[in-house]
Amino acid sequence: EIYHLEANGSQRFVTEITAPSPQSYGQFGKSTARYENILAVGSHEANVGTAERAGKVYLYSFESNGTVTFLSEVVAPNLSIYGYFGLTVSLFENYLDVGQQGPYVFDKGSVYIFRLTDDGSTTFLKKISTPEDFTGNSSHPSGGTFGTAFTQSTEFLAVHCDNSNVYIFDKTSDSLNLLGKLESPEENFLEILSENQSPTSISANSELSFPEHQPVGTIISSFTATDPDVTSSITFHLA
Repeated sequence: EIYHLEANGSQRFVTEITAPSPQSYGQFGKSTARYENILAVGSHEANVGTAERAGKVYLYSFESNGTVTFLSEVVAPNLSIYGYFGLTVSLFENYLDVGQQGPYVFDKGSVYIFRLTDDGSTTFLKKISTPEDFTGNSSHPSGGTFGTAFTQSTEFLAVHCDNSNVYIFDKTSDSLNLLGKLESPEENFLEILSENQSPTSISANSELSFPEHQPVGTIISSFTATDPDVTSSITFHLA
């Protein structure tokens, strides 16, 4: 289902999209991405011919009036059973990136890079796998680790890997060469960031004293505080 987010935060239903050939366990919509008027929808457990759960990505044209038109479907160039192609997707400019986390129990995962045209046709450019050897993650649907999340810009592709690294690739050429990697400063860095931390440096901007019988709505003072949780809001209460 597609909703339009209004300026006041409310949501308005626009339309519902289904796979051209629905499958009972295809996981259609598990991953989605949109860039301008192109919408990509992953169905990573969809069968492709006789290849069970090989996975697909469906491409649609999405117009401002809510009209959705199916364009094409994308599958892995080297099709394999239990490939889980389409578990993650990303669209940016004329690039479609698709994550695959199979087909083996301890497969390390990969990202397929496609060039995309306005009519929904794609050209396969390259398959990227982890530049380093490490043990796969058996808790993942198929043990995959590389490509469980990624993001891209005009010049760079950043791919997350469960070995606590993010690998940066150069998109200025079709070779997509590895530029380097970002390593977590601490083993539990993500867990530390997710903890709610108390605000610091709470202070009033004026003296907290005032005469009696002030009218309702009189501003007494204002407060400032610094919160290490950058995405959090701060609420003040009188004790």
